[in-house]
Amino acid sequence: MEGDEDQVPWAMEGSSRSVVAARGRHAHDHAGHSGSCGHSHGHDHDQSHDHDEDHDHEHERDLSDHHHHHLASPLTSAAEFSALTSTLSSFYLYRRTAHLNLTHRRRTAFFALPRRYKGILGGGPDAAVDYLGVLRNVDEAIDRNSEVAERIFGTGLQAFGLAESVQLSSHGREEKSEGGKGDKKNGKGWWETSASSEDMEKVKSTLKQFYRDWAAEGIDERRRCYGPVLEELCSRFPLYGKKLLGKDGEVKRRGKRRDKVRVLVPGAGLGRLAFDIVVAGFECQGNEFSYHQLVGSNWVLNCTTKANEFTLHPWIHTFSHHLTRENHLRSVQIPDVHPGTLLLSPASSTSLPSNPYADEVHDPPPERQPNGESAHGDGNNEGFSPASTRFSMIAGDFLQCYPLSPSPATPVSPHPNHYNTFDACTTVFFIDTAPNVVAYVEAIYNLLAPGGVWINLGPLLWHWEGRDPPGDADGEAGGIGEEGGGVELSAEEVVRVVEAVGFRVVKRGGEGGGAAVGGEGFLAGMGIREVKTGYIQDERSLLNYEYRAMFWVAVKPGGEDGEEDAGIGGG
Repeated sequence: MEGDEDQVPWAMEGSSRSVVAARGRHAHDHAGHSGSCGHSHGHDHDQSHDHDEDHDHEHERDLSDHHHHHLASPLTSAAEFSALTSTLSSFYLYRRTAHLNLTHRRRTAFFALPRRYKGILGGGPDAAVDYLGVLRNVDEAIDRNSEVAERIFGTGLQAFGLAESVQLSSHGREEKSEGGKGDKKNGKGWWETSASSEDMEKVKSTLKQFYRDWAAEGIDERRRCYGPVLEELCSRFPLYGKKLLGKDGEVKRRGKRRDKVRVLVPGAGLGRLAFDIVVAGFECQGNEFSYHQLVGSNWVLNCTTKANEFTLHPWIHTFSHHLTRENHLRSVQIPDVHPGTLLLSPASSTSLPSNPYADEVHDPPPERQPNGESAHGDGNNEGFSPASTRFSMIAGDFLQCYPLSPSPATPVSPHPNHYNTFDACTTVFFIDTAPNVVAYVEAIYNLLAPGGVWINLGPLLWHWEGRDPPGDADGEAGGIGEEGGGVELSAEEVVRVVEAVGFRVVKRGGEGGGAAVGGEGFLAGMGIREVKTGYIQDERSLLNYEYRAMFWVAVKPGGEDGEEDAGIGGG
């Protein structure tokens, strides 16, 4: 963490992390993986969405003006410490294990070949393939990936207050260790011995997710998955509130200015959607459960210094389905934009907010508002609040960070911190992480203020199907499973539950954001749309999978417009 002045405020609000038993067993993964990535829940195609169901994290802290970013210190739970150190250790050990598994074993296999085969593959004058040269190139790619992994390890140590127990070289590798826990028999520190095989796989999927979220080449997936969400938010919440025409013909404004609109993003992952929502002018809080995603998002948001600073090779972890070796080894630069520049620059409070995925601009031109107001104020030349003050993160299980509160279906005691506090909630590839999706629906209903909007986009790859619901650290039911065992519903049934809890699903008609669901059934009648997309897809691979993600919008009744859609109105 280099100079505090460069830190992006990244908040952590604490909750009891009682579901550590779930960590490491179920990394909520929609992305492709080759069968060995511990996130597929029985799906061995190589497109795994690493929505890490291992999300499990305690300690909420307010981050709105936070610069030192201590995520959770001290960690008082032995189980939590074990989960955290396994995560950090997995980033530290990435270089060693990747060289071992990707190149060393293949070299050993190559040299065991009969001489005539080595002649064909050995790269000599008469060879058809330079296989050893390929392995040398993969080694170089591993080293470049390792620079990212080891920086995440180093900044994660600082974030969790563990840096003093580990002395590192400039590349994040060990020079000397004193203190901390490790293998006393061989004198190794915890960072060399703690990583589980599942967490080692999650490092690879986290590195691949940087391709989706923080590389220019991931723009197509972001446009498909984040674009409809940003489009809906920006159209429903104009920059300066709704435009109304008074009886005297005077243009008036009603409702919140966009920088006062609070948006929640559960399953925030590496933070890109939440970041884009803030850049578009909103106040946004992300929520994430996975330590891998948390330390990765902390690094990219707080610890990078410029755009395109690091080189990443996202496709090197499998040798299957590559059309050419160039495709296999190709690299991307991350991050495609520098978060600190956009969030901490004074321009973030004076420039007109924008939707990076918009095909058309809903916001008025910067010179003047339609009612003659200054473009950067609401009559008093007051600019939007700085983006850095509108961005926070809560680390932990969704239902523990935002406990259930009253709803028409299941009245329980209200939670004072979050009940009726958000104007919008966006869930992208998230609701299928629930053992019991009804609990998620209820929680979102109770988090939203009257008139609040829930925007959902994603498939239904139920991540606990065929598995026991998660338990707490003592093996008892709790946390994300506290509302009962696993329930897997169809898309139609999910929408019916959304309505039963109290939402009104808004018909999408022929609007943008995907194609209408075909047929004359319930979903088609509701105007539910589908968005065809991959998840961390290598578009040049010989094998790809496509989701038909459901896209729908639901409104919590009430608010100043009664049953009308929250925030709807021209800009």
